[in-house]
Amino acid sequence: MVAGPTGGVGNLLQGLGKYFSDSADALSRIPGGLSRLAENFTDRPLDTIASVANSFPQTRVQGQMLSGSAAIFGSLAANAARGLAFERSVIQALNIAKNTTKIEVEGIGRSIPDILLRGVSEIKSGIEISNSVQLRTQAAHAMLMGVPFNPIVSPATQRISQSVQQLVGSTGGTIQRFNPATGVFAPFP
Repeated sequence: MVAGPTGGVGNLLQGLGKYFSDSADALSRIPGGLSRLAENFTDRPLDTIASVANSFPQTRVQGQMLSGSAAIFGSLAANAARGLAFERSVIQALNIAKNTTKIEVEGIGRSIPDILLRGVSEIKSGIEISNSVQLRTQAAHAMLMGVPFNPIVSPATQRISQSVQQLVGSTGGTIQRFNPATGVFAPFP
């Protein structure tokens, strides 16, 4: 999960980013284009956000068709629930308590790693894992402590950025994929 903004926020933001990128054509339907959108946003931010959200296509969330802002927030809520369920399954499989201790690395940031036993571990369930401030903070903390940084990802994770892989490698850590259906941890490809 994401620290700083904790819990499923990282998954929420990742879902929102995917939704907007998948729906880029909605911007082309805005009368007057992006300059008009910026002007409207300055004058009437809430109305403009609602207008843009309602221009997005319908989306199915947990079997229910939603549109506009309901689709955005429905997708975010569903992603957060999946992320929290995955995190719980990892914690349960390891038979440990979730960490609640905040770490801080001066010049980088603050974070609450999911696990602070035998290294620093962060549980991520996103499709793509990128070099966030959260992960950079945790890797830097691991380096300062002389312990490995070990992200744990879900079966849904398809890509981990090269920079995250390098951070993990620089600490002597590994990236593990956990399958909640089988209870098996395995190296990420």
